[in-house]
Amino acid sequence: MNGKTKSLETRIWCIIPAAGKSERFGITNKLYIKVKNNFLIENSIKPFIRLSQIYRIIIPLNKLDKKWKKTKYYNSNKVVTLIGSTSRQKSVYKSLCKIKELGAKNSDWVIIHDAARPFFNQKDLKRFISITLKSNWGAVIGLPASDTIKLVEKNKIISTIERNKVWLAHTPQMFRIKDLLKGYEFCKKNKLLVTDDSQVIESIGIKPLIIESSCKNIKVTNKIDIR
Repeated sequence: MNGKTKSLETRIWCIIPAAGKSERFGITNKLYIKVKNNFLIENSIKPFIRLSQIYRIIIPLNKLDKKWKKTKYYNSNKVVTLIGSTSRQKSVYKSLCKIKELGAKNSDWVIIHDAARPFFNQKDLKRFISITLKSNWGAVIGLPASDTIKLVEKNKIISTIERNKVWLAHTPQMFRIKDLLKGYEFCKKNKLLVTDDSQVIESIGIKPLIIESSCKNIKVTNKIDIR
């Protein structure tokens, strides 16, 4: 899909970074293991591709990926793939540039979702989008911390952090394209390394909402996560 959009309506785009090497998972690329008779990455894409509110899905892939063409979404007109970069941060920025190239406006929204979160469902996605569209600065899915949180240095506990102020950030995360691009360009200029897109937004002084997620919305990192 290479056509540019000429519509004046605000659109919602989606980026699902999939260029990682699954190093902690083992020798197998976790995105292509079978979960509920589908590739894991197919389950992660499913709620987004089925929702009419999502205009296009951008998926940055590893340059050595030879399995994507075996997925059910390989020929989907709603999906645009590109070669990702050496880090998630660079892959998302590259995808944002691709979205702009495809005709996105600054007022459009973009959702970023981890390719390794295959259990997020469409009902929760609709709720998340509905709440976020009413906000000015975007939102993040997450969970309040339930364990006691310790600040640690070199395996020594430095202090205990107030649990009622701590949330675990998940995806999806949703922001205005103009804000996320501005944040990524700020991080690039200042050589800041980030671990999620909310951190990018926070770097330019924006404070997004956080919306409670389901405890089922886990990120598959180790093999035990899917047993």
